[in-house]
Amino acid sequence: MKGSIKNFTLTQWTILIAAGVALSVVTLYNWQPWFEQGRSMAAFLTTVPGSQLLFSIGFLRIGDLLRLLFSNGPQVIGLSFWAVCQFLQVLPFWMEYTGYEVTERIEKLRVAAYVAEVIICLLHYPPYGNGAGDFFADFGRWDHELISLTDIIASAFTILAFEGVIYAAKEALTARRRTGGNSHAYR
Repeated sequence: MKGSIKNFTLTQWTILIAAGVALSVVTLYNWQPWFEQGRSMAAFLTTVPGSQLLFSIGFLRIGDLLRLLFSNGPQVIGLSFWAVCQFLQVLPFWMEYTGYEVTERIEKLRVAAYVAEVIICLLHYPPYGNGAGDFFADFGRWDHELISLTDIIASAFTILAFEGVIYAAKEALTARRRTGGNSHAYR
């Protein structure tokens, strides 16, 4: 079973487990801007006409499920948008890894996902003053003290960290595949 996961060395398993832990930590941080945007969108969910009638549906506890979705709207909306965006961003990595050709359409979707994430991050981590209002009000005569290096770094980390962990795991697995499972670098 050449190339099988059963043939992984202890070091390779350690790398994969570390990547899983890193991905979990990064995911919790990476999701925060999406959660905040989901919260702002979820305000509309509380004013849905007839929602109390929907909550009273007893069949298969559908009302309870709907109540749970409505009460956790920000998490559901934010996590859904985040998951779609991250999927589109890492899809080309995994397509290459599994031997599929990355199409132009997939690349366009990936770029659109990055644009969406940049917008979300700029809203959550305004790099200048208190956001776009300050940026455009001071356009051309920016005050360097209003530039938030912390928010710029947080945005960059949020945009790149998830994909970075996936890419590192893909490279580790690809190195194993290229060496036929006999890589001394992982022993």
